[in-house]
Amino acid sequence: MSKARVHWVDIAKGITIICVLFGHTVGTPALLARFVYLFHMPAFFMLSGYVFSNKRKFGNFLTVKLRTVILPIFTIGLTGAVLVGLAMKLLKHEDINWKWTFLNPFVQYGDHNLLWYLASLFVLLIIFYGLTKLLKDKIKLIIPISFLLGLGSYCFIKFVGITVPWNIDIALVALPFTAIGYGLKKSESCEKLKNPFVLLAAAAVCIAVGYINVKYFCPDLFKSVDMHQKIYGNIFLFYIAAIAGSFMIISLSMLINNNILLEYFGKNSIIIYAFEPAQYFVNFLLKTVGITRYSGRPFIILLAVSILSVAVIMLVNCILSAEINQFAPFLIGRSRDNK
Repeated sequence: MSKARVHWVDIAKGITIICVLFGHTVGTPALLARFVYLFHMPAFFMLSGYVFSNKRKFGNFLTVKLRTVILPIFTIGLTGAVLVGLAMKLLKHEDINWKWTFLNPFVQYGDHNLLWYLASLFVLLIIFYGLTKLLKDKIKLIIPISFLLGLGSYCFIKFVGITVPWNIDIALVALPFTAIGYGLKKSESCEKLKNPFVLLAAAAVCIAVGYINVKYFCPDLFKSVDMHQKIYGNIFLFYIAAIAGSFMIISLSMLINNNILLEYFGKNSIIIYAFEPAQYFVNFLLKTVGITRYSGRPFIILLAVSILSVAVIMLVNCILSAEINQFAPFLIGRSRDNK
């Protein structure tokens, strides 16, 4: 895995996982949280498309994805879920349904979808593997068909509304992002994004289109897009803003080009994402002292609190990542040689 790492991809993953943490921190100002929700998960799906390869036979491909994408749900994710359950029991005296705590990784259904992104990514990659093989790697067919499948899944979510296991519906909505990322690699077009003008233009489109979508098409109760909750607003505006935001992340990462810290975050993004307890404890403390994004506190105070919170979470996760990579890389499907 380490033989063919691309520096800007790791930087992009590092920036995106930081955005995820800001989005998940209850003290983050609502405006900033709504902004990162426009693109942070689509960017991960697009980057997965960029590093996607269908060179292996399907059996080998499936084995690798089970080890590197699904295994962390049952190791780090399940451990985190148990720790959160214990914390809720001890700190908030809540009754914990331990049966569902342990069934969550297997079920991936409705409210019981532990680490939904990894489950969606696994399903998406299996679908995308079949699609690329069926269409013989023809990008001009793969991208439009991916959009058709994504739009079809959106219509299913909106008009049928039946919850399906393993986030298959979310995976299909995310399929166009993976197809675009794959297309960028196949066409060698990423260098065109390495431009400050592209960065600013992509950011402007993401903000403008995302604002229109959130203001006029998202439910008043939530006022944000959220792939996990299947809240997209206007699906066309969602795709435009998400693609622009993902291009913004890619452009910024290519312009940065070399940053050891961001690369480290990117290489360990699965560990950081999978280990939610650090996030939970910080959020618990913030709620206890009355600091949330909707608490009415000044923007600058919330921003400072969220930056400090994310810094603490990242520090904890960096230590955890170092320990796992050193002593137990098998927990995330790695060996000592490719950690």
